[in-house]
Amino acid sequence: MTKNTKSHAKDYLLEYKAKKDTPKWLALLIQKVIDTNTKISDDEKNLLFQELLKENGIEVEQEAEEVKNEGTVAQTEIKKTTKQALTLQKITHVKGVNALIPNQSITLSPACTVIFGLNGTGKSGYFRIINELAGGIKYKDILDNIHKQGDGLEVDVDFLLGNKAQNPFKWEDKKLRGISPFDQIKVFDAEYLPIFLNERENSVNIEPLGLIFFQVIATIIDEFKEQLNQLQQRKQNSSPDLQTLIDNIHSDDLKILLKETSLTEQERKQLDDNKLFSKEDETKLAQLKKDKASLEKNNTEDSKKVLNQEKKEIDDLRSHLSDLKTKIEKLTKNVSSAITDYSEKKKARDERVKQFEVLKDIPSQDSEEWQTFIESAKDYGTKID
Repeated sequence: MTKNTKSHAKDYLLEYKAKKDTPKWLALLIQKVIDTNTKISDDEKNLLFQELLKENGIEVEQEAEEVKNEGTVAQTEIKKTTKQALTLQKITHVKGVNALIPNQSITLSPACTVIFGLNGTGKSGYFRIINELAGGIKYKDILDNIHKQGDGLEVDVDFLLGNKAQNPFKWEDKKLRGISPFDQIKVFDAEYLPIFLNERENSVNIEPLGLIFFQVIATIIDEFKEQLNQLQQRKQNSSPDLQTLIDNIHSDDLKILLKETSLTEQERKQLDDNKLFSKEDETKLAQLKKDKASLEKNNTEDSKKVLNQEKKEIDDLRSHLSDLKTKIEKLTKNVSSAITDYSEKKKARDERVKQFEVLKDIPSQDSEEWQTFIESAKDYGTKID
């Protein structure tokens, strides 16, 4: 059995750095922390952050210089945030967490808080809330209230930063985890044991030294994450708002196109091939505008001709609209007259139909009643004679 010869955190870090799948920027960070004995400067951090951006193909365009200039300030703000003591004061469950009563709250002691109770009364519910706010390594699913599933989540957190009261934080999206400043909270329960205490053979003797190296690297990575979040936020803020334009467009195809966040190469090629207004057209239009402006400026007669032509076109259009209006009014009058005539004729026809309906009650010639009537008439005529 091979004996583990690693006796310092540097040994583990260098072993991880030598792996093929270790990102280049992270390998450089590990080496720099080791070389400087954790005394890495802000300028060195900025260079490593630029390497991270380059390695992952993140283009910041003009913002790159801004990030470089503001890097020290941003890192100072991050350090200032992490140095401030965070104290949870109260957690209020408004809705959305199973086994917790609506508007139920727990007040936390600055020193130590013990929560006890029977199984199923919601003790773990509060731990899950803290775990997700802190972004713990082990994901804890926030179960919905079984009686009001889909009702949404709402949890209010009262806290102090540097012994100064802050506005209560309202947590309403359980997909958001590891939220600043709660991400500096360390959480641990029985399910974390396999993560931190992997089973090892009894013959392996580890004496971990230099754990500060791990802490420094983790802190720098957190700073990089914060800078990436700031870059992403600036990028989102600089993006044009197309929603108003989308709302005013009646073409469903254009709406779908504008809502797409990215286009494939094939879609881009298809758009380029079907462009109705090419670069050549754009150049011609610019030249025509320039020529028109020049003519209008240097030749008043041409300008007058253009205005007279436009006036004639407007007068023709107005005349056409006037004729169209007259025809529509005449048509409307004819239609109204035709409807009135039709109504009167229909009324007369209906009255005649009612008159002819009386004939329906006259017996048929072949009927017994009719024959009896004829015989009676003959007898009556004979008596008269």
